[in-house]
Amino acid sequence: MQPTWDITPKYVKCLYTSVALPRVLYMVDVWCTPVNVEFPGPKKIRSAKATKKITSTQRAGALAISGGLQTSPTDALNASTFLLPAQLMIKKWCIRAYVRMATPPTEHPLFKVVNWKRTHMTKRHCGPLNTLANLSSMDTRRIEKIPTVGQNPSSTGELPFRIRIPADKEASAWEAKNTTEEIQVYTDSSAQGGKIRAAAILIRNNRPIRTLHYHLGLESEHTVHEVELAGILLATHLIGTEK
Repeated sequence: MQPTWDITPKYVKCLYTSVALPRVLYMVDVWCTPVNVEFPGPKKIRSAKATKKITSTQRAGALAISGGLQTSPTDALNASTFLLPAQLMIKKWCIRAYVRMATPPTEHPLFKVVNWKRTHMTKRHCGPLNTLANLSSMDTRRIEKIPTVGQNPSSTGELPFRIRIPADKEASAWEAKNTTEEIQVYTDSSAQGGKIRAAAILIRNNRPIRTLHYHLGLESEHTVHEVELAGILLATHLIGTEK
């Protein structure tokens, strides 16, 4: 089967997951509870009704992606389009929201509320946050906290590193020999024989020299800027593996 419009199934799915799902599941962690969570009362009944409606919406999306027949089983449509069932999709979005709320730093207003050790122990009058805490077994106090800002606001516009360009080859060799940094990383890229390559080398005192290299492809298919960025990626990977 094929869709009746001029867009391929790949991009129909991208459109569904990037536009339709965020609109349908907006704030789902507040107004819906996964049906497999044992919370009796009207809230669970409302969540079951909402889950049925979301299931119908996802079935329509799966039919649009696959171009299948209206009589196709929902499970088969989800499997053929690589979509999670509605119940698991709701649970995924709820856990993702809970993890996002657990990452703010200590100065954030949500820090004490989310990381309160008794959040999981509430038995009655559970709010959305208690529901999320009982849904997931994670310890929010052990999750890495993300700083509010990436760098000091007073240094806005300033580069977090220094740039030095030696005048000639001899000056460059002298600076590399007399540097005080414990870890040194060098990158290079080349185009030989019509092929594009990038390489990175990490030098550390009293440690073996480590290298990485990558062959991008033909010179006619890649640009100089692309291979330079590939060299930087290799360098950052080497740095990331150092303790």
